[in-house]
Amino acid sequence: MDKRYIACRLDLGITRIAGFLLFNAASEHYEFEEVTPKETLRLVKAGMVNGLKIVDGELVPDSEGFGQHNFKIKSGVGNYRNAVETGKQGDKTYSIIRKVSHDDEDEYTVITSKCGRFSIDTEGLIALMRFYDVAGVRLDESGEIVTYPGVTISDMRTHADPKSYDPKEVLDVGGVLMPASDLTMAEIFGTGGIEEKAEGVEQPVKENESSETVKVDEPKQTPKKPASKGAAAKKKS
Repeated sequence: MDKRYIACRLDLGITRIAGFLLFNAASEHYEFEEVTPKETLRLVKAGMVNGLKIVDGELVPDSEGFGQHNFKIKSGVGNYRNAVETGKQGDKTYSIIRKVSHDDEDEYTVITSKCGRFSIDTEGLIALMRFYDVAGVRLDESGEIVTYPGVTISDMRTHADPKSYDPKEVLDVGGVLMPASDLTMAEIFGTGGIEEKAEGVEQPVKENESSETVKVDEPKQTPKKPASKGAAAKKKS
């Protein structure tokens, strides 16, 4: 089921709600769609919108289900205000829609209340969360980023999880059997490490083969004798 994400609410003046601006990640060009209040209410009831919930018949930020503590309300050209005062500054709110895990870093896709979309790393996201309202993620007690349901998770790592290997497993390293506990993580999950390890392993000597170097005598060359003076004189005559 394709879900949408709340970007902001669209008001006519101060009192009348004209609609909502929703980001549709399943659209062909990743579009922000203007949706009427009635249609938005239907989508929320169907569980198809991240960041909104229904309270007493009204659409409000879903802080429990998606970490959406606030969203912006646009009431005119360049006029934005907060739906909920959270103490955070800034003229935009942000929502995390995707997390991609790479070998060395996690990458997050962010949308903004002003129809922006960009990627950010872990360090940048933590800094953003300090000053702005960011939905879809939270920080746990240890300061690690935790995603909410609704954020798409993609694992693009090329190495296996070190927690999944068995230290008692015996591996064939260059023809020599070695326990996995004697190898490093890079050697177990990276081919380069195992090959380098194998180069330093002494290969066993096969039966009927001598480890001593066999010397082969090269044939001696017989030096040619110089021609006699008499023979040279006969050729001249």
